Amino acid sequence: MTATEDGREYLNGLEEELNRQEDILFSALTEEEKEILYNMLERLLTSWKESFDPSLFNHRNRKGGKTDV
Repeated sequence: MTATEDGREYLNGLEEELNRQEDILFSALTEEEKEILYNMLERLLTSWKESFDPSLFNHRNRKGGKTDV
């Protein structure tokens, strides 16, 4: 399955909006604090996936794509 050009443009627009919202949500943090928070959340997610059904933890990664880690 492939997306049409209009579909790709729409998805790119959604990704840009999500990134803009993410920037606003975390604007109070320095880049170093964001990195620390990201690393802590990744460790928690890994730990939780070992304890619970991994399918419960689909999420966006830093680059806006879904990950199944």
